[in-house]
Amino acid sequence: MVGTAYVATGRDTQAGFTLASGQPVVVENLPAETRFTGAPFLHEHGAISGVSTPIAGRDGRAYGVLSAHSTTRRKFSEHDVSFMAAMANVIAGAIQRMQLDRRHELMIRELRHRSGNLFSQLLALFSQTARNSKDVPDLATKYEARVLAIANAHRLVSEGGWKAASLTELLNTLLAPYLDRISFSGPNVFLEPDATFGISMAVHELASNASSHGSLSRRPGVVTVTWNVDRTERGLTLVFDWEERLGPTPKKTQRAGFGSQLINMVIERQLNGQVQQTFGEKGFDAKLIVPLTHERWPGSVTRSGAADAVPQ
Repeated sequence: MVGTAYVATGRDTQAGFTLASGQPVVVENLPAETRFTGAPFLHEHGAISGVSTPIAGRDGRAYGVLSAHSTTRRKFSEHDVSFMAAMANVIAGAIQRMQLDRRHELMIRELRHRSGNLFSQLLALFSQTARNSKDVPDLATKYEARVLAIANAHRLVSEGGWKAASLTELLNTLLAPYLDRISFSGPNVFLEPDATFGISMAVHELASNASSHGSLSRRPGVVTVTWNVDRTERGLTLVFDWEERLGPTPKKTQRAGFGSQLINMVIERQLNGQVQQTFGEKGFDAKLIVPLTHERWPGSVTRSGAADAVPQ
């Protein structure tokens, strides 16, 4: 082993040219080569002939380039090229296996961490729900609904490999009973697990309150949900707006109920965000402002009534 060298991925090197071509590249005389100049360390070590092939994964992604060079002039046969391609496939398989093992280890660690937090959260949620329930049937109904919201969020996160969950899919799941009276639109943002759990709890409480006392408690009341991602001094921030219209005139109580307390707790304390609530003549409005550690979106999503949400 001579040492370690870094090779540019531009087409002026044999490695870069091989990546760009996506197939084996054979060089019989590197000093006379016109397709590329070759990496400096090859010239320094007197390389004359060589063959290189991409190390490609099953998804078409190139992990690197496998090359072999000689300091004497020689011709590489089809057997030589096939042997190099086979070795590149073995290396690609080993890389994929290593990445898969790492993902599994990450998911196991994440699952252990989440499981501990989940049990603590469920116990605290039960205690608080019990304090604010009239009787056992009322407790069972409220607690079951809140646990179901957490379970739906966990399902979406676990299906996404504990990486990110679609806000649009989350809303479709949480608001399924009311989709004929709720419209929502915004970029198809993907949320980190913590944000997914927090927003799912907040949206569940907003929908529960709307169905009990707000615009979803009687027709023709409706809810409009919009969101966007802004770039602020704190970084990327999700701005989530919940607007209730055509329902009963909202009344602000002197003492916030447990639902409002829960929204403030998960958004402000757990996610370091902000909650703004307005009780106007037209209806109740809520704005959730949540910092994002990661986001991406392929396009806009709009739901109106019972129509399906389709990325555009």
